[in-house]
Amino acid sequence: MAVTFPWTFANLSGSVPASDLDDNFQWTTVLANVVPAASTLTGSEKVLIYQTSTGAVYTTLTNFASTIGVGLAAQAVILQTGRTISATGDLTWTSGSFNGSANVTGVATVLSASTTQAGKIQVATSAQAITGSSTNLALAPGTLTGASYQSKSANGFATLPGGVIIQWGQTAAISQNSGATTITFPKTFTTAVYSITATPLNAVPDTGGTGDQIAQIVSMSGTASFTILLQGVSSSSTAYPINWIAIGV
Repeated sequence: MAVTFPWTFANLSGSVPASDLDDNFQWTTVLANVVPAASTLTGSEKVLIYQTSTGAVYTTLTNFASTIGVGLAAQAVILQTGRTISATGDLTWTSGSFNGSANVTGVATVLSASTTQAGKIQVATSAQAITGSSTNLALAPGTLTGASYQSKSANGFATLPGGVIIQWGQTAAISQNSGATTITFPKTFTTAVYSITATPLNAVPDTGGTGDQIAQIVSMSGTASFTILLQGVSSSSTAYPINWIAIGV
């Protein structure tokens, strides 16, 4: 049989022999070799299709593509049912519903870190580092390096995370004749002084043992200073600088 096209091709018109169409109404090799391939398409080109109810019909390429695009995932322009993308782990994220017609975005939430969960963690302020009560803040190296928290000098101090303060210093030379000597801390302790150790600096110690001196701490009741008294086995007017270290909060 022969099939008659409802329109005229640019280089092919009239009837097409049945031998040029297979059983599925597709072009055979013979016809494909005769008709050149289109280099560009505008959508207005005619498409010949076969419907069991009406037989051979034609439509535009645009209408044809629009029709077969509905319900066929391989050729769909949009999805009939919207979908979302989710992420879990150290962050949570769920996109908005999308069907392929437009881009979608979503705001990801990074989980907060804990002793059992990896995630984001905020850097503690100096005040928070001193308090030392938080379990979800990070301590940065420079948090307690300001002038209020440490002094790297001969008479200085350092504040540790949690609020413990270590102070140290060296006095001018004093002797037994100096009597009780008050030493002022470089930084006043906030709450209390826990311990003080003081030692005379004697570059030439007395090998006989009668001239060695000791520094007795006679008062540490305040948070701003303490009092020492230099004593020895025998009376001596030799003066020594006193090295000391104090720990408190």
